[in-house]
Amino acid sequence: MFIANFRGLILLLRVKLDFKRRLRYNRPIHEIFLEQVSKYPTKVACIEVETCRQVTYEEINKLMNKYANYFDKLGYKKGEVVSLYMENSIDFFALWLGLSKIGVISAFINSNLKLEPLSYSIKISNCRAIITTSTLIQMSAYATHINGARVDFITGRTLRMISYRLMMCSAMCIHPAQPEIRSLLLLNIFGRAFGLVNKDIVYITMPMYHSAAGIMGIGSLIVLGTTAVIRKKFSASNFWKDCVKYNCTASQYIGEICRYLLAQKPCDEEKKHRVRLMWGNGLRAEIWNEFVLRFGIRRIGELYGSTEGNSNIVNIDNHVGSCGFFPIYPYISGLYPVRLIKVNQETGELIRNANGLCIPCRPGELGEMVGVIKNKDMLLKFEGYVSKGDTQKKIYRDVFTHGDQAFASGDILYWDELGYLFFKDRRGDTFRWVLGYISVKSWFLLKYVILHW
Repeated sequence: MFIANFRGLILLLRVKLDFKRRLRYNRPIHEIFLEQVSKYPTKVACIEVETCRQVTYEEINKLMNKYANYFDKLGYKKGEVVSLYMENSIDFFALWLGLSKIGVISAFINSNLKLEPLSYSIKISNCRAIITTSTLIQMSAYATHINGARVDFITGRTLRMISYRLMMCSAMCIHPAQPEIRSLLLLNIFGRAFGLVNKDIVYITMPMYHSAAGIMGIGSLIVLGTTAVIRKKFSASNFWKDCVKYNCTASQYIGEICRYLLAQKPCDEEKKHRVRLMWGNGLRAEIWNEFVLRFGIRRIGELYGSTEGNSNIVNIDNHVGSCGFFPIYPYISGLYPVRLIKVNQETGELIRNANGLCIPCRPGELGEMVGVIKNKDMLLKFEGYVSKGDTQKKIYRDVFTHGDQAFASGDILYWDELGYLFFKDRRGDTFRWVLGYISVKSWFLLKYVILHW
């Protein structure tokens, strides 16, 4: 455990130093990406599996410039929002950074949303436009009709000869509780923790509207100069075939993906691939070793965190089933004040002592993960959500000292005697289901419909 503590300390110090350096220059993400363009102009940046389309760093930067110039000529201003309601593609990435070049914020909408959920996402966004694909345009048009938006359809052929359309909306648009994402933090800390390097070829099958693929996956191009192999949707039967065909060396997972791959019949490709690293969350201890041994993955990077939160942890030493660890030594733990606090397991209410403060957990106990909010420290800052109400719901007060604040993760974890952490449960009125969140009320309604169909 001493080795894990030492490696964790080195990682934390490196990330803090890098953050200070980047904050000093105050450069946006697209400018960081330009560093890779200048280093590797002719290197392949992205490959689309279904279309076999591929672009170099120089070519995708030119595409980003086309998007930036187009929206600039339309009068889009810094701080305005454009929503991306799209499937995985090279253009998803190009639009994101292209809009960034003129200061326009990209909001990622779950492309699986339909009807009222999509309408709600559009309504609360404050976006000026939605960019979508030909396969999704009818659904997005219907959703804007539900919330009363006047929509004009403009062909995307002036951008490129692609089947995208631009929806100019006079109403509010985007996705629920959109966090002001500290993208650079996630790109930095997880990339360093799992040993990604610029020579890696990253296979991306998870949806890019989600932070896992959209930030930590495709983001490896921005900070490291990797190559991304993009599949529109995950395919268990094609996973290892694609990895062999494109010489992929790293990929991502959620627990369901690992189970789907294990359920497939053995194939030659699952032994011929070059994938050395898979990272993500939800790989349970009961299938961890089976997954590693069958597919020959040398390193599993299990992590825990959220795009908006300040309580992110990583498993840096392949400890089976763990999503990270807390340093046992107090002189290390003070550098990163993320802790577990005791809660009532039935009601979810915080348990406080006689002084009104929360009670920290000790090794061997369950508790809710919280991170002390320090606005002057980018690692511990909580940016909040677009909605002030949603922001306040995620803040606990008077946690360890009177007057302090902490980010409430809503997740229950177990802390063992060696310092390792294990995810146990999710509190509140939502739970994660196949890369998204479902409200408990909606789930009961869905269950009723299924049972009475």
